[in-house]
Amino acid sequence: FEAIRGMDGAREADVVIGDKTLHVAAVHGTGNLRKFIERMRAENIHYDFIEVMACRGGCIGGGGQPRVK
Repeated sequence: FEAIRGMDGAREADVVIGDKTLHVAAVHGTGNLRKFIERMRAENIHYDFIEVMACRGGCIGGGGQPRVK
């Protein structure tokens, strides 16, 4: 397992689960997303999962977190 957290605009990794290898990526920021998609199309790269975050470095607490009352 290799962590893909960080402040790079886009990070990618291969995750092995049993006999399957998943190609995954994490992208933050809309400008980085545009570059990422352009590269993905130009180089015909396939990803099994892409996490897209609007906030630089990812939003604090992430989306969909329960609220404390």
